[in-house]
Amino acid sequence: MSVWDKVYKFSCQMYKLGQIQYDLAHNAKREMKPEKKLSRPLFVYIAYAELMCANACHATGDYERALEHIHGYTDLSWVREQDPDTLHWLGLFQRWAKINAYLNRLMTGDVSVLSDYVEQISGEKHVFNELLNIIEAANKYNIDVDHILHRFEPKIASYQEPSPMEPFLQQQQARFWYKLAKYSFNKVDIHMGSIV
Repeated sequence: MSVWDKVYKFSCQMYKLGQIQYDLAHNAKREMKPEKKLSRPLFVYIAYAELMCANACHATGDYERALEHIHGYTDLSWVREQDPDTLHWLGLFQRWAKINAYLNRLMTGDVSVLSDYVEQISGEKHVFNELLNIIEAANKYNIDVDHILHRFEPKIASYQEPSPMEPFLQQQQARFWYKLAKYSFNKVDIHMGSIV
């Protein structure tokens, strides 16, 4: 069983347990309060489980299934609470759902969402992974993303500066530069009349 299969399995379990707890907490006959104060509103655990299921599907290339799980944390109309903390988390999940839906649609070949995806990420402080996603889609579907790379040139330049980072980030950075080199190489071949 792969790591992503385990993530999916445990996220599904967390979803089911979260639903049971939420239903118990909002049972019309008797309202139960959790024994311990949770650090987040109860619905967050259910929505986060959907987000993790979507991430696991995305990581394994099952973008259609990822979109199904994204829908699960897009529609949170069932959440009953309206306190400020709940509204804050609802807003976060809406934003994440929008970005992740664009990403998964892009990875299925729906290039029409590229400009919307770029607009959504343009306000983010860190866009490293998002740019990596754009380059991967460009390589997969022969999309010209030079205008996007130009737009984020200062951020891309900052990724060249050495800084202490975790091994995972080092791997992601190496992957980014490899994919960017592949994109550049493919563009040269296209201009010379052949497609790699």
